[in-house]
Amino acid sequence: MGSGSSGLNTRFHLTTEDIINECGPDSHIKEKYILVTGATSGIEIETGRALACAGARVYLMGRDETKLQGVLQSINNELKEKKSTGSVQSVICDLNSLASVKQCAQKFTSDKLPLNVLILNAGLVNTRFTQTVDGLEQVMGVYHIAQVYLTKLLMPILIANRPSRVVVVVSSGVHVGQTLHYKVLDRMNSKENCAKKSWGMQSRYGKSKLANVLYARALAPQYKDKQVTVYSLHPGVIDTNLGGKIPFSTVFTSIFYKKKTVPEGAATTVYCA
Repeated sequence: MGSGSSGLNTRFHLTTEDIINECGPDSHIKEKYILVTGATSGIEIETGRALACAGARVYLMGRDETKLQGVLQSINNELKEKKSTGSVQSVICDLNSLASVKQCAQKFTSDKLPLNVLILNAGLVNTRFTQTVDGLEQVMGVYHIAQVYLTKLLMPILIANRPSRVVVVVSSGVHVGQTLHYKVLDRMNSKENCAKKSWGMQSRYGKSKLANVLYARALAPQYKDKQVTVYSLHPGVIDTNLGGKIPFSTVFTSIFYKKKTVPEGAATTVYCA
């Protein structure tokens, strides 16, 4: 989004509205059906809101139906106010359960719902070792494995509605310098007493983000000929409730990084979509 240091600096604070206006009528956004995971907080809500206001048909995915309905009501009020032709609808799915992911994808298939853009934006930060209902280490299980599984199941629909896009939102630059040790991951996915050995909140978070970057790089050439393009992005350091759960994150980011507002943080995702 921009070239050269001066260009990057001038574009740093672009918002979702700026991106929509910049793309203009040639973006074909009004023809698109877009699924946003984790759509009950932070930049996920803003991503869905901005795309719907621009005229897209947006599916907002979350596991909490009450929260989703609140988000839908707020966005629908804005759509009416702006007389937008876009729409939002809720999709219930718990990424903590692979069975729930499969059920969600099967409903898309059985209901013959169209899909052009899949935005993988869900995540969490754990302060202690936890496993999903399937026994997966939860950060890697939700951030990476469940969303990879969702993509695999929805890929036939994306191909059928091509040209399509998969946007992998890497919500932190902490993947840099990380490595993936599959024996360690296997142990953390086990029921053994030593499962949480070597578990660390920040390292596990960073490794899950690295896994997402590598996944995007692997997926892109695999489906290029089928007109499905893949993007991974770092939206910037955003002041949301997620960052507050990371020890020292507030102090660290205030010293080394410029923060973005939520509309600024969601801008890169909207740009890719």
